[in-house]
Amino acid sequence: MRPVSNRSALSQRLARGVGLAAVLLAGAAALPPHAASAQTAPAPTAPAPAAPAPEATPSPEALKAARELTALLGVQNQARLLIAQIRAQLVAATMRSGAKDQADAVDIVDKILMPEFVGREQEMVDLLVRPYATNFAVSDLRELTKFYRSPLGQRLINAMPAVTREGLQAGQQLGQSIFKDAIAKHKDALHARGLKF
Repeated sequence: MRPVSNRSALSQRLARGVGLAAVLLAGAAALPPHAASAQTAPAPTAPAPAAPAPEATPSPEALKAARELTALLGVQNQARLLIAQIRAQLVAATMRSGAKDQADAVDIVDKILMPEFVGREQEMVDLLVRPYATNFAVSDLRELTKFYRSPLGQRLINAMPAVTREGLQAGQQLGQSIFKDAIAKHKDALHARGLKF
C-alpha cells in the first residue's frame, strides 16, 4: 500500500497536468482549424460584421448546429488525442509519485485512472462543442458547416495537420534561435543572478 502523502502528491500533479492539457486542447478546438497555424492575418478591406455576444446558455438548435460543425472538424478525435496525452502525463506523474517501475505505473493508470477518462469522453467532446454554440449564430454555424463540407473545406481539414505541424516546427525553431540569442546577449546578467547557461 502506498503512503497517503504519495496519493496526495499524485492527485495534485495529475490535476495540474490534466487541467493544462484540457485548457490547451479546448483553446485549440475553439478556434477555426485554419487559425491554429495563422501567423498574421491580412488587413481587412472592409470592416467585418460584429460577432454576436456569447450566449450563457446555448439553445438546443445552436448546440445541434455546433455538433454538426465540430463533427466535420474532428473534435471527437481531438478528445481521444487529449485522453492519450493525458495518459502519458498520468504515467509520468505516477512514476514520480512512487510506482515501483514503469510497468507498475502503466498498470495503475490503465486499470484505475484511464477508465474514468474514457468513460467521460463524450463530456469532453461536449465541452469542446459548447464554445462554437455560444460564440456563433446558428446561421453562421450552418454556413461554416456548408463550407467545411465543400471540396475546398475538406481540403483545408485534410491539410490542417501538416500545416499545424509545420507552423509549430517553424515556431519552435524561431523560439530556440531567440533563446540562444537572448542567452548570448544577457549572459553576464544571467550569471550575476546565479544562473548557468
